[in-house]
Amino acid sequence: MKRIPAWFMHFRNLRTRLLVWYFLLAVSTTGMAVWVTRHIYCNRLYDQAEAALAEEVERFQRTAEPLTNQPLTRIETAALFDQVLANYVPIDNESILTFVDGQFYQASRPLPEWLQHSPDIMSQWANTETSTTHFLQENGQTIVYMVEPLLVGNEVKGVFVAIEDKTIAYQSGTSAIGLVLKVSIGVLGLFFVVAWITAGRILKPLRLINQTAR
Repeated sequence: MKRIPAWFMHFRNLRTRLLVWYFLLAVSTTGMAVWVTRHIYCNRLYDQAEAALAEEVERFQRTAEPLTNQPLTRIETAALFDQVLANYVPIDNESILTFVDGQFYQASRPLPEWLQHSPDIMSQWANTETSTTHFLQENGQTIVYMVEPLLVGNEVKGVFVAIEDKTIAYQSGTSAIGLVLKVSIGVLGLFFVVAWITAGRILKPLRLINQTAR
């Protein structure tokens, strides 16, 4: 007859089954709660960035609107962007980029390092023909940007790009949430040990009765 492993016999113990299932349920619930919290936090970051960028795009549209009903030369388009950048109030982690005739023109601040190494994105922005909002996560960066072309008739004369860098906020928030998860699991583990000892004492009379009955 095949011998039943000792660990299986131990698991058949009522105290072990109750505490193991409770621990797994508690860990699963905590993990799900942390995952949902992280998801809500990331969505809130995106919503905040989108709202801030929408304001900048709206300011640009108000400035450009009187000029969109007449032909614009390259010099006039550049002058418009000069005015937009001059009126722009710098905000931490936010940048404004402008493009004229498919070429980079000026920015509100020096280009960030990640963007200097992303010529494909710059080229994509320079040739955009429709308004775009995008959430970008790559190479350790968390970026939200809006692209707004300057249309005169059906011709794109320039492109306005507003960028919000949420990398620090994202990393800080997700690190804090990860720490909460680790602490929660540690506390649950400690509770499991305390509950194991307490349950053993509570169930001891039942085991004695069972042994006596046998």
